[in-house]
Parts: sequence; C-alpha cells; structure tokens
Amino acid sequence: MTGKLDRRLHAYRDDLADASLAGRVEATRFAEGLPYHIAVPIASLHPRPSIEADLDTEALGGEAVTVFEVENGWAWCQLAGDGYVGYVPADMLAAGAPSAATHKVRARETFAYSEPTARSKPQRSWLFGAALQAVADAPENFLELEDGTFVGSRHVEAIDAIAPDYVATAATMLGAPYLWGGKSIRGIDCSGLVQLSLQRAGIDCPRDTDMQAGALPGDLKITDNILRELQRGDIVYWPGHVGLMIDETQLIHANGTNMSTTIDPVELIAGRSRKVGPIVAAVKRL
Repeated sequence: MTGKLDRRLHAYRDDLADASLAGRVEATRFAEGLPYHIAVPIASLHPRPSIEADLDTEALGGEAVTVFEVENGWAWCQLAGDGYVGYVPADMLAAGAPSAATHKVRARETFAYSEPTARSKPQRSWLFGAALQAVADAPENFLELEDGTFVGSRHVEAIDAIAPDYVATAATMLGAPYLWGGKSIRGIDCSGLVQLSLQRAGIDCPRDTDMQAGALPGDLKITDNILRELQRGDIVYWPGHVGLMIDETQLIHANGTNMSTTIDPVELIAGRSRKVGPIVAAVKRL
C-alpha cells in the first residue's frame, strides 16, 4: 500500500503520518499538521534529522510549512510550495502561517535595511523568490516590510507578477556555485534552477528531475536527430540531470562538472550521457 506513494511528496513514516493519508498508508499514529513558515532567508531540508544527512532541497524565506512533529531540534514537515517532505532545523521556522505576501524578490539576493537608505545597516538578506509582505512605500525607492525593515523596490516585484521568459530568469543565476539540493544564488542544482525559473513564469514545477520529467507537459518525440531539432526554451533531461536551451545548440545548467551554473553545448552534455545512458531521456517544449 505504501509503496505506491512517493515519500518525498507524502508525509508518512512507520510511526507517524499525515492525517490526510489515513486509509492510504499504515502508521502507528496520524497527526494533523500545524502551520509554520520559514523564518530565515533559506532553510535546508534533509531526509533524516541530521545536519550530516544529504540536502534534499531548500525552502525560501516566507514559505508556508506544515509541521507534523518537532523533536530534538528538528521539525518533520511538508513544504507548501512543492510538497517536499523532510526534516528542517526547528530554529529556521516560526509558528503560524506566514503573513499574506505582497511581493517576492526578483534580484538574486537583496538586503533588508534598518532605514530606507542604502547607507543604513543591513539587518538580513532575502534571496530570489522569497515572499515578503510590504506595508508601505518609503523614500528613495524603498518598501517598508512588516518587520520594520526596508528593501529596495527595484529588487522586488508583485507576488503575482509573471516573467514568461524562464530562460532569461535562469540566466540571472549564471555563475552560481553548484550545490546538490540548492535553490539560490548561494548554491543551486540543475533541477532547482529549472524549478525557480519556471515558477517565476507562472508554471507549476516539481522539485527533482524525475518528478519534472514525469509531470511537465510538452513531451517531444525522441529521435536520432533530436539534438538538431531543439530550440530556445526546450527543457532537456538526462538521467539525473536537466538543462534549459538558450538557443538551438547551447543550454544553461547548474552542473557538478564546472561546479557552477554555466552555458555549454548540448552536444557536449549528450556526449557524456551516451557513455552511460541515452542521448537524452526527455525533452519538454512548454
């Protein structure tokens, strides 16, 4: 029964499960989750309650979280944004649902200042995609946030703003260091880059490459000539890897080869894949 549900997207363990899964999974007890939210610029999510465990993904400041258990400094929870389940350090969370966001960060990273001037002291930073609540306009092209700090108005956009050119969004992350599970300019992986870029374009996108390849629409038929049929905006998948075509021959991807977000010839990536797998696993044209 439990084998049919992806544990990355469904909150269940042998001893505890989301109450909404009663009748679908077996567990010693079930619990209604409590509302929390991410209270730091970026929070790490792990498959086990240990900082030594792999980094599965990250959650951005202001994201809503449903918490099922807090124990020994770790919260077992599910992210609202993409439904990922795992353990987040409890001190990165705040109790209660987040305030209704009015804006989101469009810059790679921005500071929140104590006063509405660039000469004041930064209090914290917020990363691309973070949800913020602005309460008032402020002098010198600043917005005042609910916590009394100020961010540059040109670094944010309305929470419902759409940027259709997801390739251009991905290009803003060029040079970001590679980080398995990362989702920001401080460190990002291949599927995180695609997810952030598509989300800003208003396109719902799962977190991991296998999820994306299975859920995103627009599959192209894989032919022997597929590499010569690609165009800007195509999303190309290999086993465990993905990139966005920026033109007919090159793609942008966060990759461990360069340990960075780079632009490379698609033929080069496909050549590496041919040694261990298919020329491509899937191509999406949204």
